[in-house]
Amino acid sequence: MLSITLLGYFLGSAFPSPGEQIDKLIIIIPAFSLIPIARGVVAPQAHQRPRGAGQRR
Repeated sequence: MLSITLLGYFLGSAFPSPGEQIDKLIIIIPAFSLIPIARGVVAPQAHQRPRGAGQRR
């Protein structure tokens, strides 16, 4: 927890301009956090075999 706080402090002092564009950051950060969820939903569907594949008659 302390490391995240210190990271935010040092990044905030190194890059002071994000304060001016905080509205964009509020949209971008949650969007990036949804990428792994979308990959988890799409990936299993892409690897499914079509019906009847692998069945012998």
